[in-house]
Amino acid sequence: MSIELWLPAIFLFSGALLGAVGFYLRLQSQQLQKAIANLYDLNRSVNQDVLDFIDQAWLFLAQNGFQNMVCESLWYGEPQTLVKGAPANQSLQTYEINIEEDAIKLHLVLSAPKWRGEKQLLLEMVLQTFEMLLSFNVANKTKQFFVSQKRLEDYQLFVQHDTKNIAQFIALLEAQVSQAQTDEQKLKLVNRLKELLPSIVLRANRVTQPLWQSKSFDDVQPLSLKATIETLARSMLLSVKVEGDAQILHSHTLVTQVFHNLLDNFKAHAQDLGGVKVTILVDSGLVSVDLLSDVIKPLPPLSSQRVFEPFWTTSKSGLGLGLFIVRALLVKVQGKVKFVQTAQNLGFQVVLPSHIEKK
Repeated sequence: MSIELWLPAIFLFSGALLGAVGFYLRLQSQQLQKAIANLYDLNRSVNQDVLDFIDQAWLFLAQNGFQNMVCESLWYGEPQTLVKGAPANQSLQTYEINIEEDAIKLHLVLSAPKWRGEKQLLLEMVLQTFEMLLSFNVANKTKQFFVSQKRLEDYQLFVQHDTKNIAQFIALLEAQVSQAQTDEQKLKLVNRLKELLPSIVLRANRVTQPLWQSKSFDDVQPLSLKATIETLARSMLLSVKVEGDAQILHSHTLVTQVFHNLLDNFKAHAQDLGGVKVTILVDSGLVSVDLLSDVIKPLPPLSSQRVFEPFWTTSKSGLGLGLFIVRALLVKVQGKVKFVQTAQNLGFQVVLPSHIEKK
Protein backbone atom coordinates (compact mmCIF):
# COMPACT_ATOMS: atom_id res chain seq x y z
CA MET A 1 0.00 0.00 0.00
CA SER A 2 1.49 3.35 -1.06
CA ILE A 3 2.02 6.29 1.24
CA GLU A 4 -0.52 8.29 -0.72
CA LEU A 5 -3.28 6.05 0.59
CA TRP A 6 -2.20 6.74 4.21
CA LEU A 7 -1.92 10.51 3.85
CA PRO A 8 -5.62 11.31 4.49
CA ALA A 9 -5.61 9.15 7.60
CA ILE A 10 -2.33 10.68 8.80
CA PHE A 11 -3.67 14.21 8.28
CA LEU A 12 -6.93 13.28 9.99
CA PHE A 13 -5.11 11.78 12.97
CA SER A 14 -2.71 14.74 13.20
CA GLY A 15 -5.60 17.19 13.08
CA ALA A 16 -7.45 15.31 15.79
CA LEU A 17 -4.31 15.18 17.93
CA LEU A 18 -3.65 18.90 17.53
CA GLY A 19 -7.30 19.62 18.28
CA ALA A 20 -7.13 17.52 21.44
CA VAL A 21 -3.90 19.24 22.53
CA GLY A 22 -5.44 22.66 21.83
CA PHE A 23 -8.58 21.72 23.73
CA TYR A 24 -6.49 20.49 26.69
CA LEU A 25 -4.38 23.66 26.74
CA ARG A 26 -7.51 25.77 26.55
CA LEU A 27 -8.99 23.91 29.52
CA GLN A 28 -5.76 24.44 31.45
CA SER A 29 -5.79 28.14 30.59
CA GLN A 30 -9.41 28.48 31.66
CA GLN A 31 -8.67 26.65 34.92
CA LEU A 32 -5.73 28.99 35.63
CA GLN A 33 -7.83 32.07 34.86
CA LYS A 34 -10.62 30.82 37.11
CA ALA A 35 -8.22 30.00 39.97
CA ILE A 36 -6.58 33.44 39.83
CA ALA A 37 -9.94 35.19 39.53
CA ASN A 38 -11.23 33.24 42.56
CA LEU A 39 -8.27 34.37 44.67
CA TYR A 40 -8.73 38.01 43.66
CA ASP A 41 -12.48 37.85 44.32
CA LEU A 42 -11.88 36.27 47.72
CA ASN A 43 -9.35 38.94 48.64
CA ARG A 44 -11.89 41.64 47.84
CA SER A 45 -14.66 39.88 49.77
CA VAL A 46 -12.53 39.69 52.96
CA ASN A 47 -11.38 43.32 52.51
CA GLN A 48 -7.72 42.32 52.14
CA ASP A 49 -7.72 40.84 55.65
CA VAL A 50 -4.59 38.70 56.08
CA LEU A 51 -5.94 36.08 58.48
CA ASP A 52 -9.30 35.61 56.75
CA PHE A 53 -7.60 35.40 53.35
CA ILE A 54 -5.25 32.62 54.48
CA ASP A 55 -8.08 30.66 56.07
CA GLN A 56 -10.52 30.90 53.15
CA ALA A 57 -8.00 30.68 50.29
CA TRP A 58 -7.35 27.03 51.15
CA LEU A 59 -10.50 26.00 49.27
CA PHE A 60 -9.07 27.29 45.98
CA LEU A 61 -5.55 26.05 46.70
CA ALA A 62 -6.91 22.56 47.31
CA GLN A 63 -8.92 22.69 44.08
CA ASN A 64 -5.71 23.32 42.16
CA GLY A 65 -3.52 20.52 43.47
CA PHE A 66 -2.39 21.35 47.00
CA GLN A 67 -3.03 18.70 49.65
CA ASN A 68 -1.81 20.32 52.87
CA MET A 69 -1.08 23.76 54.34
CA VAL A 70 0.42 24.72 57.70
CA CYS A 71 0.54 28.42 58.62
CA GLU A 72 2.42 29.60 61.70
CA SER A 73 1.73 33.26 62.38
CA LEU A 74 2.87 35.80 64.95
CA TRP A 75 0.24 38.53 64.78
CA TYR A 76 1.28 41.57 66.82
CA GLY A 77 2.63 39.30 69.55
CA GLU A 78 -0.16 36.71 69.37
CA PRO A 79 0.98 33.29 67.98
CA GLN A 80 -1.33 30.93 66.12
CA THR A 81 -1.01 27.75 64.04
CA LEU A 82 -3.48 26.94 61.25
CA VAL A 83 -3.51 23.48 59.62
CA LYS A 84 -5.51 22.69 56.48
CA GLY A 85 -5.90 19.55 54.38
CA ALA A 86 -4.70 15.98 54.86
CA PRO A 87 -1.51 15.19 56.82
CA ALA A 88 1.58 15.79 54.67
CA ASN A 89 3.90 12.92 53.74
CA GLN A 90 7.44 12.69 52.37
CA SER A 91 6.33 11.93 48.81
CA LEU A 92 4.85 15.41 48.45
CA GLN A 93 6.68 18.46 47.15
CA THR A 94 6.79 21.30 49.70
CA TYR A 95 6.61 25.05 49.05
CA GLU A 96 7.46 27.66 51.69
CA ILE A 97 6.25 31.25 52.02
CA ASN A 98 7.92 33.57 54.55
CA ILE A 99 6.62 37.09 55.05
CA GLU A 100 7.80 39.38 57.84
CA GLU A 101 6.95 43.05 58.21
CA ASP A 102 7.14 44.94 61.51
CA ALA A 103 5.05 42.97 64.04
CA ILE A 104 3.62 40.48 61.52
CA LYS A 105 5.41 37.19 60.82
CA LEU A 106 4.00 34.48 58.56
CA HIS A 107 5.54 31.09 57.77
CA LEU A 108 3.51 28.86 55.47
CA VAL A 109 4.39 25.38 54.22
CA LEU A 110 2.21 23.98 51.43
CA SER A 111 2.44 20.44 50.09
CA ALA A 112 1.41 19.02 46.72
CA PRO A 113 2.20 15.99 44.54
CA LYS A 114 5.11 16.31 42.09
CA TRP A 115 3.20 17.18 38.97
CA ARG A 116 4.70 17.65 35.50
CA GLY A 117 4.08 19.89 32.55
CA GLU A 118 1.07 22.18 32.46
CA LYS A 119 -0.38 20.93 35.76
CA GLN A 120 2.83 21.84 37.61
CA LEU A 121 2.87 25.22 35.87
CA LEU A 122 -0.76 25.80 36.91
CA LEU A 123 0.04 24.96 40.54
CA GLU A 124 3.04 27.31 40.61
CA MET A 125 1.09 30.18 39.04
CA VAL A 126 -1.71 29.80 41.61
CA LEU A 127 0.88 29.74 44.41
CA GLN A 128 2.58 32.88 43.06
CA THR A 129 -0.76 34.70 42.92
CA PHE A 130 -1.61 33.61 46.48
CA GLU A 131 1.79 34.78 47.77
CA MET A 132 1.56 38.11 45.91
CA LEU A 133 -1.90 38.89 47.35
CA LEU A 134 -0.79 37.81 50.82
CA SER A 135 2.26 40.12 50.69
CA PHE A 136 0.05 42.98 49.55
CA ASN A 137 -2.36 42.36 52.42
CA VAL A 138 0.44 42.33 55.01
CA ALA A 139 1.81 45.62 53.67
CA ASN A 140 -1.69 47.10 53.75
CA LYS A 141 -2.23 45.99 57.37
CA THR A 142 1.09 47.53 58.39
CA LYS A 143 0.01 50.77 56.77
CA GLN A 144 -3.23 50.67 58.79
CA PHE A 145 -1.18 50.35 61.97
CA PHE A 146 0.77 53.48 61.11
CA VAL A 147 -2.52 55.26 60.38
CA SER A 148 -3.76 54.19 63.82
CA GLN A 149 -0.66 55.68 65.41
CA LYS A 150 -1.15 58.93 63.48
CA ARG A 151 -4.79 59.13 64.58
CA LEU A 152 -3.71 58.66 68.19
CA GLU A 153 -1.18 61.47 67.80
CA ASP A 154 -3.90 63.71 66.34
CA TYR A 155 -6.18 62.79 69.24
CA GLN A 156 -3.48 63.80 71.71
CA LEU A 157 -3.29 67.23 70.04
CA PHE A 158 -6.98 67.70 70.82
CA VAL A 159 -6.24 66.67 74.41
CA GLN A 160 -3.56 69.35 74.68
CA HIS A 161 -6.07 71.91 73.44
CA ASP A 162 -8.57 70.76 76.09
CA THR A 163 -5.89 71.03 78.77
CA LYS A 164 -5.29 74.66 77.82
CA ASN A 165 -9.03 75.41 77.95
CA ILE A 166 -9.38 73.82 81.39
CA ALA A 167 -6.43 75.83 82.70
CA GLN A 168 -8.04 79.03 81.38
CA PHE A 169 -11.36 78.05 83.00
CA ILE A 170 -9.68 77.53 86.39
CA ALA A 171 -7.93 80.91 86.17
CA LEU A 172 -11.19 82.63 85.23
CA LEU A 173 -13.06 80.80 88.01
CA GLU A 174 -10.50 81.94 90.57
CA ALA A 175 -10.98 85.56 89.49
CA GLN A 176 -14.80 85.33 89.61
CA VAL A 177 -14.77 83.68 93.04
CA SER A 178 -12.59 86.42 94.48
CA GLN A 179 -14.92 89.08 93.02
CA ALA A 180 -18.17 87.53 94.25
CA GLN A 181 -18.92 89.41 97.45
CA THR A 182 -22.70 89.66 97.70
CA ASP A 183 -25.19 86.82 97.93
CA GLU A 184 -26.60 87.79 94.54
CA GLN A 185 -23.16 87.60 92.91
CA LYS A 186 -22.47 84.23 94.54
CA LEU A 187 -25.84 82.85 93.34
CA LYS A 188 -25.13 83.98 89.77
CA LEU A 189 -21.71 82.34 89.94
CA VAL A 190 -23.18 79.03 91.15
CA ASN A 191 -25.82 79.04 88.39
CA ARG A 192 -23.15 79.82 85.82
CA LEU A 193 -21.01 76.94 87.09
CA LYS A 194 -23.97 74.56 86.78
CA GLU A 195 -24.11 75.41 83.08
CA LEU A 196 -20.37 75.18 82.40
CA LEU A 197 -19.19 72.30 84.57
CA PRO A 198 -20.71 69.38 82.56
CA SER A 199 -18.73 70.34 79.44
CA ILE A 200 -15.61 70.96 81.53
CA VAL A 201 -15.96 67.49 83.12
CA LEU A 202 -16.16 65.92 79.65
CA ARG A 203 -12.99 67.72 78.60
CA ALA A 204 -11.28 66.71 81.85
CA ASN A 205 -12.12 63.05 81.16
CA ARG A 206 -10.54 63.33 77.71
CA VAL A 207 -7.46 64.87 79.30
CA THR A 208 -7.05 62.16 81.93
CA GLN A 209 -7.33 59.35 79.40
CA PRO A 210 -3.87 59.96 77.86
CA LEU A 211 -2.41 59.98 81.35
CA TRP A 212 -2.97 56.23 81.28
CA GLN A 213 -0.66 56.21 78.24
CA SER A 214 2.30 57.52 80.24
CA LYS A 215 5.62 55.92 79.32
CA SER A 216 7.15 56.67 82.73
CA PHE A 217 6.81 53.73 85.11
CA ASP A 218 9.30 54.71 87.80
CA ASP A 219 6.57 55.26 90.44
CA VAL A 220 7.11 51.83 92.03
CA GLN A 221 5.28 51.58 95.36
CA PRO A 222 3.35 49.11 97.55
CA LEU A 223 -0.18 48.60 96.19
CA SER A 224 -3.28 46.68 97.15
CA LEU A 225 -4.47 45.18 93.86
CA LYS A 226 -8.02 44.81 95.18
CA ALA A 227 -8.22 48.46 96.27
CA THR A 228 -6.74 49.63 92.95
CA ILE A 229 -9.29 47.71 90.86
CA GLU A 230 -12.22 48.77 93.08
CA THR A 231 -11.19 52.43 92.83
CA LEU A 232 -11.00 52.21 89.05
CA ALA A 233 -14.39 50.48 88.86
CA ARG A 234 -16.07 53.19 90.97
CA SER A 235 -14.62 55.94 88.80
CA MET A 236 -15.98 54.14 85.69
CA LEU A 237 -19.41 53.44 87.29
CA LEU A 238 -18.86 49.73 86.66
CA SER A 239 -20.26 46.94 88.83
CA VAL A 240 -17.27 44.87 89.97
CA LYS A 241 -16.95 42.25 92.72
CA VAL A 242 -13.38 41.47 93.79
CA GLU A 243 -12.44 38.25 95.58
CA GLY A 244 -8.98 37.89 97.08
CA ASP A 245 -6.18 40.42 97.18
CA ALA A 246 -2.47 40.78 96.55
CA GLN A 247 -0.04 43.22 98.11
CA ILE A 248 2.28 44.06 95.25
CA LEU A 249 5.29 46.30 94.65
CA HIS A 250 4.67 47.81 91.23
CA SER A 251 4.44 50.96 89.15
CA HIS A 252 1.15 52.60 90.09
CA THR A 253 0.88 54.11 86.59
CA LEU A 254 1.41 50.79 84.81
CA VAL A 255 -0.96 48.78 87.00
CA THR A 256 -3.65 51.48 86.75
CA GLN A 257 -3.35 51.68 82.99
CA VAL A 258 -3.53 47.90 82.54
CA PHE A 259 -6.69 47.41 84.58
CA HIS A 260 -8.35 50.61 83.39
CA ASN A 261 -8.09 49.44 79.78
CA LEU A 262 -9.31 45.94 80.66
CA LEU A 263 -12.32 47.23 82.61
CA ASP A 264 -13.09 49.63 79.79
CA ASN A 265 -13.87 46.65 77.54
CA PHE A 266 -16.50 45.39 79.97
CA LYS A 267 -18.03 48.86 80.02
CA ALA A 268 -18.21 48.84 76.21
CA HIS A 269 -20.11 45.51 76.35
CA ALA A 270 -22.33 46.56 79.26
CA GLN A 271 -25.58 45.79 77.41
CA ASP A 272 -24.41 42.23 76.64
CA LEU A 273 -22.71 41.34 79.93
CA GLY A 274 -23.48 41.11 83.62
CA GLY A 275 -21.31 42.47 86.42
CA VAL A 276 -17.60 41.78 86.46
CA LYS A 277 -16.18 39.21 88.86
CA VAL A 278 -12.48 39.63 89.64
CA THR A 279 -10.55 36.79 91.31
CA ILE A 280 -7.03 37.47 92.62
CA LEU A 281 -4.62 34.64 93.50
CA VAL A 282 -0.96 34.68 94.52
CA ASP A 283 1.39 31.74 93.99
CA SER A 284 5.20 31.60 94.08
CA GLY A 285 5.72 35.30 93.43
CA LEU A 286 3.18 35.47 90.59
CA VAL A 287 -0.19 37.18 90.78
CA SER A 288 -3.06 35.79 88.71
CA VAL A 289 -6.08 38.02 88.10
CA ASP A 290 -9.19 36.66 86.38
CA LEU A 291 -11.67 39.27 85.16
CA LEU A 292 -14.83 37.51 83.97
CA SER A 293 -18.39 38.54 83.24
CA ASP A 294 -21.50 36.47 82.59
CA VAL A 295 -22.74 36.64 79.02
CA ILE A 296 -26.35 37.90 78.86
CA LYS A 297 -26.61 38.25 75.11
CA PRO A 298 -24.65 35.80 72.89
CA LEU A 299 -21.57 37.38 71.34
CA PRO A 300 -19.86 36.19 68.15
CA PRO A 301 -16.67 34.18 68.78
CA LEU A 302 -13.51 36.29 68.80
CA SER A 303 -9.98 35.02 68.23
CA SER A 304 -7.25 36.33 70.52
CA GLN A 305 -5.43 37.66 67.44
CA ARG A 306 -8.41 39.89 66.68
CA VAL A 307 -8.84 41.04 70.27
CA PHE A 308 -5.27 42.33 70.57
CA GLU A 309 -4.97 43.91 67.11
CA PRO A 310 -3.44 47.40 67.46
CA PHE A 311 -5.90 49.30 65.29
CA TRP A 312 -7.71 52.49 66.14
CA THR A 313 -11.43 52.03 66.56
CA THR A 314 -14.36 53.79 68.18
CA SER A 315 -16.52 50.70 67.89
CA LYS A 316 -18.62 49.56 70.83
CA SER A 317 -16.82 46.22 70.69
CA GLY A 318 -14.22 47.78 72.94
CA LEU A 319 -11.42 46.46 70.78
CA GLY A 320 -8.52 48.52 69.53
CA LEU A 321 -5.39 50.15 70.86
CA GLY A 322 -6.37 49.71 74.52
CA LEU A 323 -5.82 45.95 74.68
CA PHE A 324 -2.72 46.13 72.51
CA ILE A 325 -1.30 48.61 75.05
CA VAL A 326 -2.28 46.30 77.94
CA ARG A 327 -0.24 43.44 76.53
CA ALA A 328 2.71 45.68 75.63
CA LEU A 329 2.79 47.04 79.19
CA LEU A 330 2.63 43.61 80.80
CA VAL A 331 5.50 42.41 78.59
CA LYS A 332 7.64 45.17 80.14
CA VAL A 333 7.30 43.49 83.56
CA GLN A 334 7.39 39.86 82.31
CA GLY A 335 3.62 39.61 82.58
CA LYS A 336 0.99 38.41 80.13
CA VAL A 337 -2.72 38.65 79.33
CA LYS A 338 -5.03 36.03 77.84
CA PHE A 339 -8.49 36.49 76.32
CA VAL A 340 -11.15 34.07 77.61
CA GLN A 341 -14.50 33.44 75.92
CA THR A 342 -17.01 30.67 76.57
CA ALA A 343 -20.75 30.36 76.06
CA GLN A 344 -21.24 31.55 79.65
CA ASN A 345 -18.33 33.95 80.29
CA LEU A 346 -16.14 36.53 78.63
CA GLY A 347 -13.06 38.20 80.03
CA PHE A 348 -9.32 38.20 80.57
CA GLN A 349 -6.69 36.42 82.62
CA VAL A 350 -3.71 38.51 83.71
CA VAL A 351 -0.49 37.14 85.17
CA LEU A 352 2.21 39.45 86.53
CA PRO A 353 5.04 39.27 89.09
CA SER A 354 4.14 40.42 92.59
CA HIS A 355 7.24 42.61 92.84
CA ILE A 356 9.41 44.57 90.42
CA GLU A 357 12.69 46.30 91.16
CA LYS A 358 12.75 50.02 91.82
CA LYS A 359 14.86 51.91 89.29
